Amino acid sequence: MKSIMRFVFIVVIFIFALSGVASAQNVLEKFTRGVINMSVSPLELFQGVGDAYKEYDDMAIALPMGLAKGSWYTLRRLGVGLYEVLTFAIPFPKGYAPIIEEPRYLEDRDITESSD
Repeated sequence: MKSIMRFVFIVVIFIFALSGVASAQNVLEKFTRGVINMSVSPLELFQGVGDAYKEYDDMAIALPMGLAKGSWYTLRRLGVGLYEVLTFAIPFPKGYAPIIEEPRYLEDRDITESSD
């Protein structure tokens, strides 16, 4: 068991050495992005319902359609987050680029608008 742990430790050190000092910031960004994606993935259910309501303008249709879309969005964001956390030290995609867009939960809301 100790030899397996030693091997895993050496592999992790080797991966960090290959990623280079110059891209240490990108490695941290990829890891953080993965943690955030996994943490906020349940909110995608609400985003799916909101998107469907904008499309159909009828809650009776938007709710089931939105839950279906939201479930897919949730699984997608959770999977990408898990992938980014598990592979944060590997520079793929090129330059540690994000795989999916950032969460967009407040994009349609103007928080400076007053409710007179």
